[in-house]
Amino acid sequence: VEDVVEPTVPSSTIPEEETSIDLSVSAPEDSADEPTPVSVPEDSTSETTSISMPTPEAPKSKKKLPLIVIGATLATLVVGGSAFAFYYNMPEKVAADAISGFIKQSNEKLAASGSLELSPQTNSELYQHISNLRLDFKTDVDHFNRSAEFDFGIRLREYGYLHFKLSTFLEENGTAYLNIDNLTEAYQKAVKSAGLQQNAPELRLILSLLEKSLGNVEGRWWRIDVNEVISSLDKTDFKLEKNDKENISSAYACLVNEVKQELNQTDRLAKIYLEHPFINLTSVSYDKLPEDSLKGKIEDYGNLYQVSVDADKLFDFTKKHQQAAENTKIVECLKKIEKSSGAFDEDDKTGDTEDQELTKADVQNFVSHLKNLYLGIDFLTHQLKGAYLQVSESKVDFTGIVNFKYQNSAPVVAPRDATSAGDIIKGLFSNQGVVDGNTNLEEELKEILRSKKFEQEHPDLD
Repeated sequence: VEDVVEPTVPSSTIPEEETSIDLSVSAPEDSADEPTPVSVPEDSTSETTSISMPTPEAPKSKKKLPLIVIGATLATLVVGGSAFAFYYNMPEKVAADAISGFIKQSNEKLAASGSLELSPQTNSELYQHISNLRLDFKTDVDHFNRSAEFDFGIRLREYGYLHFKLSTFLEENGTAYLNIDNLTEAYQKAVKSAGLQQNAPELRLILSLLEKSLGNVEGRWWRIDVNEVISSLDKTDFKLEKNDKENISSAYACLVNEVKQELNQTDRLAKIYLEHPFINLTSVSYDKLPEDSLKGKIEDYGNLYQVSVDADKLFDFTKKHQQAAENTKIVECLKKIEKSSGAFDEDDKTGDTEDQELTKADVQNFVSHLKNLYLGIDFLTHQLKGAYLQVSESKVDFTGIVNFKYQNSAPVVAPRDATSAGDIIKGLFSNQGVVDGNTNLEEELKEILRSKKFEQEHPDLD
């Protein structure tokens, strides 16, 4: 039994109780010398067959196969992602996305802020009088409602800093609003720097009248509504006929509606650019920007690119856009205004059009000034974040910077309690002598200018 059991069943797998088998058998005593078959009890067979057989080896683990698939997938994604990232950030792709996206966004929600600065060089005649001229601006676009603030500043070498602020707002219906602040002080410094403060009482009176008028205008919001302005002319020497009033009002309404329609055609303009992509980009470091006062105003530009402009493509883009604009009704609206004013003649209009025809030489000359133009573009979204320009020629140094913000949440709302600009017209040119308690400024000035003494003392003044 041992010979049978041991080779087939490893001892390590059989419990000790099962390996102890009873081998006692009954045999006659006289048959010791002859081989006698061993008789195994019946139950010994059952004991032998009940021995637990070895467990078959478990199959090799299949976990390696999913790992190989995952690894191959990741490798494919990395290679594909790298290829896509390379294509996505190619300069041509970045320029196309940034410019076309900016065009489409320009009529939705867009805020811009920046500065323009001009400094005369030492060999310029302006250098003796002016240190620099600067314009800080801020604009907001909310579909058809638009607002803008401009701060004009001139640093004079002898009379300090002269500046005034202009705020504007354009409503969807075409009504404009205007506010000029710090105008009187700027006017006083300008008169002083120009040497117009003379002893002649007539000239001092003229200057004081102008200063008084500016004081009445500045610091207030003025509403410029075409219909209100036309009506205000009724009490002046510039009164219009009823037919002319209707034509001007109708033409202006036509112009406003057509401009709104044109502003909605941003997809068309973006398509024209993609057909004539005139901007080429080269990635550069921020260290390449010239060190001046405006470099510090850069706000989160993302990647910085230097721009080179293709003059031929820019010319084709401009002509294509001009042709598209000529097919709109805006031209017809402008012709109505010209017809109503009667200030244009057909022959003169044809001559002006020929003189103003854009040429490739004009475009090439314009492009030559853009050698130091840089654009800041977001790495992920390809949104145009800003622009920086530096030009040094014609005895002046010019620097400009602008920052863009999209989806501006600030609402663009027309100012309240604005005064009609018609009140200014009535106050200046009324033929009734006194309007709202104010003497007609035109009549006062005419009396002064008619004075022979004034003509004799100031023959050089116009």
